[in-house]
Formats: sequence, C-alpha cells, structure tokens
Amino acid sequence: MKKVIVITEKYGELGNRLFRFARIFSLTQKEKCGLLDLTFFQYSYLYAPKNFFIAFLFMSLQLLNNQRLKKIEKKLSVSPRVVSWKVMPEQEEGRCVEISQLKKIIDATLVRVVLFTKGSFFFRCDEIEERTKEKLRRIFRLKSRYLVTAKALLKKAGVLSQQNKIVAVHIRQGDYKIFANGIYYFEEAIYASCMKHLAATSSGKNLIFILLTKETIKLQAFEGLPFCFFGNQSIGVDQALLQLCDYIISPPSTFSAWPSFLYNIPQAIIRSKTTPLEWSDFRIADTSF
Repeated sequence: MKKVIVITEKYGELGNRLFRFARIFSLTQKEKCGLLDLTFFQYSYLYAPKNFFIAFLFMSLQLLNNQRLKKIEKKLSVSPRVVSWKVMPEQEEGRCVEISQLKKIIDATLVRVVLFTKGSFFFRCDEIEERTKEKLRRIFRLKSRYLVTAKALLKKAGVLSQQNKIVAVHIRQGDYKIFANGIYYFEEAIYASCMKHLAATSSGKNLIFILLTKETIKLQAFEGLPFCFFGNQSIGVDQALLQLCDYIISPPSTFSAWPSFLYNIPQAIIRSKTTPLEWSDFRIADTSF
C-alpha cells in the first residue's frame, strides 16, 4: 500500500513552505510515496498546476482555513493509522537534520500516513535532480495573470530588450530588524552600494535593476543607477518579476531564492554591510538554503 506524507505544520511563509515541499517531494519521488501539504491553503490561489488533479487539489485547499486545518490535524494525530513525526534534538535547537531520517521513519512504520505537525522544516537534502525540478515547475506554475502583469510592467518601463540584463533586487527590511539580531537588515544605501559595484564591474553588460519590496523605501539612495520601481506589488507579481529576471540579489530569503532554485537564475546573497557583491558570488540557489 502506498504511504502518504501529510503536512499540517504552518512553519514560515511562502518561501519556507515551498523549499520544505521541494525537499520532501524529492524523497517521495524516489520512495514512491504520496505527499499532501495542507499548509498551502493560503497560497494555492497563486498557481495553475498543469496536472488536472493537482489543480483540483489546489482549488480545494482554498476551502481550508486555520480552524479547519487544526481540526484535520487533531483527527489525524489520534488515529491509529497515522504516525506523527517526532522532533529530533537537532530540530529542537533549530539545526537541520538529514532527509534520510524521514526515510527511516517511512521504512519503519507499517501505517500508511506519516503526519508532520512540528519540526518538518528543518531538513537538509542532496541536490534535487533536474527532472524533479521540472515536476515542481509544473506544480508551482504561476497563474498567467501574474506573468502578464509583470511583463507589462517591464515593457512599459522599456527594459524588455535582448541588450538588457535585468537584475531583481529584493529589499527585505521589516522583520529583519530583529531576525538573527538584525545581521541581515540593510539600509537602502547598502543595496545601492552593491548595485553600483556590480554595474561598475559588469564587463559590458547593460544592467537594469528592478527593486522589489514590501517596505516603504527611500528611492533617492538609488539616484544615478539604472533602476525601476513598480511600487508594492502582490506576491504573485513579485514572484513573476523574479522569474523573468536574469539575476537576483537579496539578503538571505527563501522568497527570492525560490525563483533562483526553480528556474536556475543566478543569485547573489548580501551578507555583509562592508563586503561588496562580486559577479563570482552569483550561483543557483539550492535546497540547502
């Protein structure tokens, strides 16, 4: 009988959940297991999966809310046909464990359903094969309206040209003032400094920067740079803009790392206020993010 992994733990927001899904999905593909992540009820409206049954599932997920999710979790957790993921000491300390630990639980249990209610984000797995990425692309395919809007914004700004290299700059401040003691909180001047250094060392690339953020930012910090700012767009449009660009720069953030990972877009991570980004820093994000 085919075993199924069910996730009800709402750890993090969109980017965190996407990467968690990718890690576990890669394992279930190898182990021929099913995977049902109920926490996407908040974000399933963004996507139009190619597979009819997955598309129907995503539509059904939109009927869920926090209260209904809790009820499902409660019923599953007391069922004798369900085994719950037991958090490991490494996870309690916020450290990753190998995805192979999940395989051991799948192999050891005789019941059909493995339920995740806590700790299921903290997994580290090997590099995901390109064929598995392609399956993920078919599942998490943005609805066309977001791509149409993003392309229209870029076209109106006059940056859609083969001569231009579009660099998306994901400015994340807000919660980063307190996250990890503010180590990844950067003022606009830091982002601008990274952009200027890349522009000065671009080896003939005609760079156009597009700023993506949910913050209220000071645009004067970017004066003298070739940039566009389309205001605060929706999550779907921001994801589409990231998907359409040639490069991504950002602080550590799963939101901007996901398009890099899924569509093989080179990304450079800002980790310091004093160390400028170099072109050699760009690489494809992976699931170790």
